[in-house]
Amino acid sequence: MARNGYRIFDSDTHVGPYLDVLENYLTAAENSKLPAWEQYKSATNRGYAICAKVQRHYRRRLGASDPEDTRGKYMAGFTGAHGARKPHPRVDHEPAKLIEDMDDEGVDVNLTLPSGWFGTWTAGEDVVLE
Repeated sequence: MARNGYRIFDSDTHVGPYLDVLENYLTAAENSKLPAWEQYKSATNRGYAICAKVQRHYRRRLGASDPEDTRGKYMAGFTGAHGARKPHPRVDHEPAKLIEDMDDEGVDVNLTLPSGWFGTWTAGEDVVLE
């Protein structure tokens, strides 16, 4: 799906996958470290497991000069409005759904960045687990 010889990277894939997806790819050594994070474990409104040690607040919308009070509105200061089309709810669990979503958006490569609940791993001291 490259355009004019360029591959399209999506750097906005930063809040997933969920913990139950990640656990399938962890080594035994990595899995053995998870009990220490149990106190930070919770679930999303859809019941997906997350681990949230810290919560980030993005106080400035892109293009705005002044910050806003975004407490209790995760990512509200960063993203603003939502797109017209929602991704499939199992996009992180089913690779075929992810590929369909990427095709719809014209994306060749998704990057997972440490932010949102996923950024909790950057809040610990264990850089190997991170």
